[in-house]
Amino acid sequence: MKKKSQAIVALLFLISLVACKSLQNGGGTDWAAVDLSISDPAQSHQFQASYSGNIGSSLILAVPATIDSVNPSSFLSEYYDGGMLNLTNGSVELNVPLNTPLRIVEVIFVDAWTLGEATSGQTIAAATGISEEIIINGTNDNVSVFIQLTSVNHDFFSKAYIKASNAGEQDELTMVAISGDTIVAGTSKEESLQTTITNGSGASSDDTGSGVGAAYVFNRSDSIWSQQAYLKAPNAESSDAFGGSVAISAETIVVGAHMESSSQATITNGSSASSDNSASESGAGYVFVRNGSNWSSQAYLKAPNAETGDRFGKVVAISGDTIVIGSQYEGSNQTTITNGSGASADNSAADSGAAYVFVRSGTTWSQQAYLKASNAEAGDRFGVNVAISGDTIVVGASEEDSAQTTITNGSGASVDNSTVESGAAYVFVRSGTTWSQQAYLKAPNAGSGDEFGSTIAISGDTIAVGAPYESSAQAIITTIASSDNSASESGAVYVFVRSGTTWSHQAYLKPSNIDAGDRFGAALSISDDTIVSGTPVEASNQVSITNGSGASSDNSATGAGAAYVFVRNGATWTQRAYLKAPNAEAMDYYGFCAISGDTIAVSSMFESSNQTTITNGDTASSDNSLPESGAIYVITRD
Repeated sequence: MKKKSQAIVALLFLISLVACKSLQNGGGTDWAAVDLSISDPAQSHQFQASYSGNIGSSLILAVPATIDSVNPSSFLSEYYDGGMLNLTNGSVELNVPLNTPLRIVEVIFVDAWTLGEATSGQTIAAATGISEEIIINGTNDNVSVFIQLTSVNHDFFSKAYIKASNAGEQDELTMVAISGDTIVAGTSKEESLQTTITNGSGASSDDTGSGVGAAYVFNRSDSIWSQQAYLKAPNAESSDAFGGSVAISAETIVVGAHMESSSQATITNGSSASSDNSASESGAGYVFVRNGSNWSSQAYLKAPNAETGDRFGKVVAISGDTIVIGSQYEGSNQTTITNGSGASADNSAADSGAAYVFVRSGTTWSQQAYLKASNAEAGDRFGVNVAISGDTIVVGASEEDSAQTTITNGSGASVDNSTVESGAAYVFVRSGTTWSQQAYLKAPNAGSGDEFGSTIAISGDTIAVGAPYESSAQAIITTIASSDNSASESGAVYVFVRSGTTWSHQAYLKPSNIDAGDRFGAALSISDDTIVSGTPVEASNQVSITNGSGASSDNSATGAGAAYVFVRNGATWTQRAYLKAPNAEAMDYYGFCAISGDTIAVSSMFESSNQTTITNGDTASSDNSLPESGAIYVITRD
């Protein structure tokens, strides 16, 4: 049988029920015998009524009475190949002779499946429960049953392999963000000293610098990806690490340069930036905007308390006209939020960390808030990761030390320090122009060294938090988190949801091929009801995508990397895909990921091909002559 696009059969009844009676088949299951005929040949009689086939739920299905069980492969292929099924305009039409008895059966989805083929080798099992006889009197030759295909669990497919147009050895194209049809990818190791933007497909071939950094913008038009711009800092210098973080929202990109060294403590609106280098590794953020297809510099962002070693810009996030930038090595002991443009100059709590909020009015950026943890302490590294969605910001503190395993809704947080580097995440919300702490999130199985909060992502009322050093050997998704520690540094992801102003834990995500040392959750992104989590050190040698809940148990390609897709139906999360690079090799470190709608971008920082063009399609270069140049892979849900 021909393979059709991902779909779950939906069957609807729009027929008059005239009489019913119970029958028994040989196995003792109740079925219904259905005699169908047409009372008015001019009237359309269709089995029509909607159904979404989610795993674990049931479907009412009419099948010929000769069928004893319902297997999508055998049933659909038998009738399709026999000329009884006709696929047109998204519907399957089942033509049966006049008065052919049909059984009305209930079936249970045990896995998502492609029309005619179960994705994991599992089938749909027949169940009991319906016993009705439908009779429509008439003399027409046959009756048609229409089975409407409803897209529920689409599959994921490789669509493009992206390389920088000036890819260089050890450039490590790694950081990636996506918004709609635009991807931005950053490399903190690129070596050109260019200080202008190149709009189009070009990029500098200069390599006289070291660790200068760059960002590349790629755009999709009619499913074809091309490079749109090459972004450089207007004050580009060696060791600035521009491109060490990137974020995008519609027509605006923010790029972090956490090793930039100016002592400026104000924002520069416009295209210029300080050339001062008196505050080593203070860090900066750069804002770029698109007009048509051209990008330009809009602002140069600095912390109002910029100091040596703060590394402001190590992480950046954006939503609309709001940017949040993390500074995990900032050292003030403040435990309150400063709304406005100020920030503490205190340095008595080294590496406590901070996050800064900036907003745009017209084309002008200003600081709106300075965020600190309500239990800020030295070494917590609050600001190790940041995420934003609308008026909600979440900030991770991977080395926070409390043993708390519950959520605190409100402005409080534990001052306990008995579980070293268990980690925490903090939720902040904006009302008008004022920010306040809404919640303090902890893993329900918080353990020493788990580093919960290392990665975070938010979409609407859902937050995902990664703990890449969590150590349970669990390989299924649950609502309760495991206390097992037999798979050291296997990693986990935790999902939290908000109702009103209250946050609760919804799911504990683990991949189906979990192994010690994989560090699942080392990269994380979310879009609505889909989470993608990267595992750059995963070790299988698979070079294809597995749609469904399966994943390779092979470990022959150390550090090849993988990413996993999880989807939510109602409050239930399931693993939907296992993503691998089509040219996966040991030590490529595939898995740094971003998602927007149905498009996922995954980077492979140590991929080594010398290609400097984009391959649209599902292939990728097997060349290894340009070590650690890095690559981006685009996957879409179709």
